Amino acid sequence: MEAPLPEINETKAAKGKVLFAQNCAMCHGVRDENGKFPMTEPNPLGKQFIEIHMTALDKIGTDPLMAMNFVNPALNVDPGAMRNYLPEEFKDQDKVPRGVMLTTVVGKVVEKQLNNFNPPLDDKQKLELAGYHFPVEKGGPKPPNLVAYKARPLNGIWATAPYLHNGSVPTLYQLLLPDTEREKSFHVGGTTLNTEQVGFESNQDGNSFLFNSVDKQGNPIPGNSNAGHSGKYYTQTQAESNEWRDYTEEERYQLIEYMKTL
Repeated sequence: MEAPLPEINETKAAKGKVLFAQNCAMCHGVRDENGKFPMTEPNPLGKQFIEIHMTALDKIGTDPLMAMNFVNPALNVDPGAMRNYLPEEFKDQDKVPRGVMLTTVVGKVVEKQLNNFNPPLDDKQKLELAGYHFPVEKGGPKPPNLVAYKARPLNGIWATAPYLHNGSVPTLYQLLLPDTEREKSFHVGGTTLNTEQVGFESNQDGNSFLFNSVDKQGNPIPGNSNAGHSGKYYTQTQAESNEWRDYTEEERYQLIEYMKTL
C-alpha cells in the first residue's frame, strides 16, 4: 500500500520542530522525549488526562458562531419532555442553554445504554467506560471557559483538512498565511491529498460543493469566516530584534514538514 505522504525531509522537519516549540506548543501540546503529552493533575481517582488548552474567542479571533450557539441566551430552547432530567438550577426556566440540553440528552442516552447491560455494571466498570471522568454534578470540573475553542494536540493533523473548527481553511499552508491572504472559497469533497501544502485538492470531482467564507458582495458569511488564528504565534514569529514578523515561505514549509511527522 502506498504511503499517504512522501518521505519526510528530516532537515526541514527539524527546523519546523524548533519553530513549533517557539510558537505553537503553548497551545498545541506535543509529546516529550518519553513520548508523554503534558498531563493534568490527578483527579480523585488518581487518573490524569492530556492537558487541553482553551483559547478565548477574543484571542483566537476565529468564527465565533459555533461557541456562541451554546451560550447566547437568544438561542435558548424549550426543554419539553427533558425538563425533569435537567440539573435543578435549570428546571424552573422556560428556556435553557443549548449546551445544557445537549449535555442532558447525551447523558441520559448513555445512562440508558449502561443500564441495559446484563449482568448490570458495577460503579467501577461504569467509571472505566466513562474514561474515569466525573460529571460536573458528581464533583467533576466545570469547563473553564465556554466562550472558547479547544486547541488539541496536532497528531494526525495532516489527514484532517479542511482546518479551523468550521473547516474554512483548505490547507496547512493557508492556515500559516495572514488571514487576510487566505482563499475565500474552495471546493470540498475531493480525496486527492496535496502533500506539499497539506490539504485536499480543490476540485469538482465526485460529490463536491463550493465552500464560501464570504457572500457575493464580499461580506462574511456567519459561521464560515476564515479569519483569526493570525498574528503573533499563529502566523508570525519573533525576529532576533524581538519584533514580530510573518513567517517566511521557507518557515511555513518547515512547519508543515514537521506537522507531517505528528
